[in-house]
Amino acid sequence: DKAARCDFRVQVYQELLKRAEEVAADSKFGLVFIHFPIPHPPGFYRAGTGQFDCKGDYVGNVSLVDRTLGEMRIAMEAAGTWNNSTVIISSDHPYRPWLWGSVNHPDADGKITSDQGLYARVPLLVKLPRQHRGVRYDRRFNTLVLHDMILALLRGDFDEPNELTGWLTENTSAEVVPVPITACPPFNGGSGSSGSGGSVKESSAAEAMIHAAE
Repeated sequence: DKAARCDFRVQVYQELLKRAEEVAADSKFGLVFIHFPIPHPPGFYRAGTGQFDCKGDYVGNVSLVDRTLGEMRIAMEAAGTWNNSTVIISSDHPYRPWLWGSVNHPDADGKITSDQGLYARVPLLVKLPRQHRGVRYDRRFNTLVLHDMILALLRGDFDEPNELTGWLTENTSAEVVPVPITACPPFNGGSGSSGSGGSVKESSAAEAMIHAAE
């Protein structure tokens, strides 16, 4: 039932956000991983009204991502963890037109997206501790570098945005071939999976999408 599936997704999202705010605001954790299941379908949020709505669409779910990040920041600022934390925002896959269709919506500035010439691009935003100035990095790189980047951050290898961008330049190939969207599931016949290991504490909410290590 479509309505029941939508209502369940809203419930899971609300449980996950509550738990995510608690964990991210807790200074005893040295590393926290949170996987929000948005903007995955179904659409369950309307950007225009700012309300949960089972007639929502991709644009609405993306706007919910923005709202969620704002609420996470408010919770962390209230607890005093925002300014001293590194926050990394990314995605485990790009926009998938076979799930949503073309983005052709009044709120999308009239832009149309299809799989024609579309490459597997994902966002990557990094906020360093005590960072108050934005820096844009335009050079193409593969987000697989996140593994080594996080280890470098935990070691304290860099504190300033220019040190981070310099590290990216030094640790990525000069030529990164774009990955076509047809290389992503289900075009390539694969399927997504996730797992975790080591000594971590998992929340019971939202299918253990939160992992925190002290």
